[in-house]
Amino acid sequence: MEFLVANFSMKWSTARSDNIGALEFIRTHAEDCITQTVYYTGNGNDHPEVVKWYEDHYGNPRKRKTPYSPV
Repeated sequence: MEFLVANFSMKWSTARSDNIGALEFIRTHAEDCITQTVYYTGNGNDHPEVVKWYEDHYGNPRKRKTPYSPV
């Protein structure tokens, strides 16, 4: 299985067939997967818990200048 995250390609293979190791994979690559797009994707897809989690961890990106904001 291959995951594409931003500009990274991570290949994921499992040693055991009874455990895919999803939790270990997420913990290992969490920093690569968490980006500013989490906020906007969650907000646009009606997932307020994602928006709340992002604001709790990173603040509100609409109140600060980001490289992606038109302001």
